Amino acid sequence: SRLRAGGIKVALLEPYPGDMAMESTFLFNYEHAGYQAAAQMAIKGATHLAVARHLLPPSYQLVRQGMARAARELGLVLGEDLVFGPRPACDATLPTEVAARLCPLPPTTGILAMQGRLGEILYDQWLAPGGPPRQLFALCSSASEPYPPVTRILFPRRAQLLAAIHYALDPQRPPERVVHEEFALEFHPPGEKRMTEATSGALPSLTHGAPS
Repeated sequence: SRLRAGGIKVALLEPYPGDMAMESTFLFNYEHAGYQAAAQMAIKGATHLAVARHLLPPSYQLVRQGMARAARELGLVLGEDLVFGPRPACDATLPTEVAARLCPLPPTTGILAMQGRLGEILYDQWLAPGGPPRQLFALCSSASEPYPPVTRILFPRRAQLLAAIHYALDPQRPPERVVHEEFALEFHPPGEKRMTEATSGALPSLTHGAPS
């Protein structure tokens, strides 16, 4: 507020705990993404849900809140998070730990991996060739990075950044005018060609209702 009073615009690109109503925000709709992931897994036969993660920043808390809302509305069981402490990507003990944590899960559990490295290991452990059909979604920071054939949830960062830059440079929107823009995360099933951010543009704002 002090910066705005001094004529400086502030655009926030990530959520933080607390009330952001008086801040100008350009945020991904994490809660909606969590709901949509859970709903898609339910359509494909999942009866249980789980989140696999290292840390849980505010953005991922919103993803989990969306999954919890979907679980309540769709009659799913959201289990405890599969928490694996942060460690180097080359840590050879992680696959063994992941395998042990997956053993007690019902085969109809749909898992959302919050980090790319976990998504890779879960793919090897949870979607073994010849095994039962299981659901695995993964948050993926880059469309170009190598990734196993799972449903990827991608961030339209270019659209987000362009919207924030346009706000910062627009003389018709003074610092004291609060702006809120939301961007939907993109879901891409295995093998689907992703539309480039150069052509996708900004996505419309979403309500917090159930996905259509």
